[in-house]
Amino acid sequence: MKPLDLTRFDLNLLVVLEALWAERHVGRAAERLHLSQSATSHALSRLRTAFADQLFIRNPRGIAPTPLAIELMPRVAAVLESVRLVASPRGPVDPGRLQATLSVAATDHAVLTVIAPVNRCAGRRAEAQAGRYRIRAAHVRRRRARHRARVGLFCPDPAAL
Repeated sequence: MKPLDLTRFDLNLLVVLEALWAERHVGRAAERLHLSQSATSHALSRLRTAFADQLFIRNPRGIAPTPLAIELMPRVAAVLESVRLVASPRGPVDPGRLQATLSVAATDHAVLTVIAPVNRCAGRRAEAQAGRYRIRAAHVRRRRARHRARVGLFCPDPAAL
C-alpha cells in the first residue's frame, strides 16, 4: 500500500471516522459532528476512497467496522488525541518560563536606548550573553536578510541628525 498524500487528504475526515466508530450509525455520528446525514455519508465515501476499503458495512442496527477500520482506529484515536492536546488552550504564557535564544542586530544607538534597558529588566530573570560589535544600519539589514539575527533594530542617533 502506498503512503497517503496528505496534501490531498482532508484530515478532518479522521474526526468523522472517529465519530462513525463511536456511534456505529451514520445519523448519530452526523448529530455528534453537527453535520447533516448527507454530509457525513459523503465524508464516509471519501474515507472509503482514500483508504481503498469500505471501513464500515451496513447492518440492521447501523454500521459495523471492517478489519481495516478496526486496525486503524487505535492509531487514529492517538493522532486525534495528540492534536487535541496541541490545540488545547493552556492559559497565558509565562515569560519567566520561556527558554529561547534571540539574536538581535542593532546599531550602537539602538543598543543604548533599547537593548540596555531590556537587559537590565531581564537580567534578574534571564541568562544573557552579550556580544558587542560596532555595526552600521546596512549591516543590520544584511544580517536580518541572511537570517543571522531574528530582530534588527534601527534607532538613529538624534545627535547625528
